[in-house]
Amino acid sequence: MIIVGLALLAIGVADLCAGGLGGEIANARKAVLAIATALITATIGLCTLTTAEPMTAVIVLFMVTTTSLAWSLLRLPRFRAKCPWLAVVALVAPLGLLAASSGVLNATAAASAMSWLADLPFPSIARLGLDRLSLTVGAAVALLATANGVVRAVLATAGTLEQSENRLRGGRLIGPLERLMIFGLALAGDPTAAALVISAKSILRFPEISRAAGGAPIAPPESPSPQPKLSEQPLAVDAVTEYFLLGSLTSWMLALAPVLLLHR
Repeated sequence: MIIVGLALLAIGVADLCAGGLGGEIANARKAVLAIATALITATIGLCTLTTAEPMTAVIVLFMVTTTSLAWSLLRLPRFRAKCPWLAVVALVAPLGLLAASSGVLNATAAASAMSWLADLPFPSIARLGLDRLSLTVGAAVALLATANGVVRAVLATAGTLEQSENRLRGGRLIGPLERLMIFGLALAGDPTAAALVISAKSILRFPEISRAAGGAPIAPPESPSPQPKLSEQPLAVDAVTEYFLLGSLTSWMLALAPVLLLHR
């Protein structure tokens, strides 16, 4: 699990440095920055936290670099407009392969890192062990900008991003906070509290969804007056609701996925 945690940490830090909290890669220079940051972060993590064999280290660094390369380049505007779903595949597939092969790759926790962890004045954190702690920290960092990038790619694939993003403001900040809360509560064994967070968001977002629809009626009026052009019509409530539901469901799945790995 320590390898998966380092990979998530490297990609999460890279996305934060290159794209900010929104998880956007605006140009090729930002993509290069993300790739370099991921490689440097993974290298530092392998050298300080593990005693990985040279071949294992090379494989991990190669996987992290190629994943960051594909994930960053496929989010550039020229590629995102054509096939936004490819970016999600380029991110999820290598990470899934790395998680599946983590038991084969020989990377044990370094003695110095274990000693540092044992000396922390927080017994509950020390009891986690370095494997679980690295995965927890890596997942928490990845749930910020990287998860925002995944949600944006999914919304763009469904065609609901451009027309609804400006109507429901604050999602780039609400999403990471919501994912961290759900992740932490589920990890602490309190799924009821996590469900309450989900319910509260749905209730609190309802007035905003209604305002974003511009008061558009759900059913067309019966009057024979000519209908305005499609570009002049206010955004229908079902379009904003689709944006909200799809983005929220994707965000919740991302928050709960690391919990399944930690409970294996």
